[in-house]
Amino acid sequence: MRKLIITLMLLMTAVTAAGCQQRGREPNEGRGSDYTYDFIDYLDITVYGQNGLGYLEIRPKNITVSNFSSETDYIKVKHDLEDYNFYYIQGMRTPSSFTISQTTKLSNGDVVTITPKKKEIRSDMNIEAYDYVVEGLGDASVIDLFSSDLITIYALKDGTYGVYMNNNPQYSQELRDHLIYTVDTKDDPIPGQAVVHVKADLDEDFLKQQDCANITIYLAKHDQRASTETEKVLNQLIEPIDMSTANSGAIEAELYRELYKNDEYLAKICNIQQLERQRSSEPYTYTVVYYDSKDGVRTYYRKDVKIVAVDGNYQILSVTNGTKTEEAYATAPYDGATILIDYMFESSQPEQQETVEQETPETPQEDA
Repeated sequence: MRKLIITLMLLMTAVTAAGCQQRGREPNEGRGSDYTYDFIDYLDITVYGQNGLGYLEIRPKNITVSNFSSETDYIKVKHDLEDYNFYYIQGMRTPSSFTISQTTKLSNGDVVTITPKKKEIRSDMNIEAYDYVVEGLGDASVIDLFSSDLITIYALKDGTYGVYMNNNPQYSQELRDHLIYTVDTKDDPIPGQAVVHVKADLDEDFLKQQDCANITIYLAKHDQRASTETEKVLNQLIEPIDMSTANSGAIEAELYRELYKNDEYLAKICNIQQLERQRSSEPYTYTVVYYDSKDGVRTYYRKDVKIVAVDGNYQILSVTNGTKTEEAYATAPYDGATILIDYMFESSQPEQQETVEQETPETPQEDA
């Protein structure tokens, strides 16, 4: 029995020593150097995020024939690199011809091994595994995406929930421009009582432009981190806008900003009307008449727009595709409708040209 215990202890000691030797190995120790080229020289490796929670990404560098001693070498290396497709983006692309030992939860000093899979290559290029040492990660600032200084959570009488975003300069304009909130709850919409579940995200098109799979990756690239879901208490129950006392200029500015997104030739918002049907069943929805001007030709349109007022600020929740309409409705109501604001006579943004130069004021983002 004693012999068995001693034998086991010796085996454990040997294994531990071997492990220590392996951990103590220098990065890239024994890696071949008798090659004309090396795959690692043609990669851009990026680490970002907080130390201990870092991320790694790989992109191929742009190469030209001028980087090589001959045109033949360039062609061979180019084809080999294309075959390996050394490209890894967090949550978006998974490599198939190489492996990465670790890409998340990285700390400074970690060794990440990039291993190309064995295959026949054309060039004299080193494709042995490469050890990349992580460095440069710092601390990320924690931001609150649900702070009352940033958002107000409200409900409408039609059962819709929304989030109004304040123009708080503590948060970047880019972030505020693309933040999207979703709200759901099982409670009745009673301010101060209803508990709502709120989720923050960034709009999908923007994430694609930034090469980010999600909001967490985007924040990490900007040295920030945040919770993206939480529970909050409902702040307000919003009444339909009283257009007789509303700030028509502020509403007009929001309409120009929103309508211009889908009509670059927008020239003039004519009026805001509301049908009796809308007033009774969709009290937050209005019909907006405007015209655009292309090559000197005016075309009139009508669109249904859902607008709310939150703390004296105006937010457009939705806009229909719209249809063409007659010029007469620029100054006259539709059957069963009432003109609530007439911009043909009382416009805070008078028409000076056929096209309107658009500004991009800091404005709230609507609930998805």
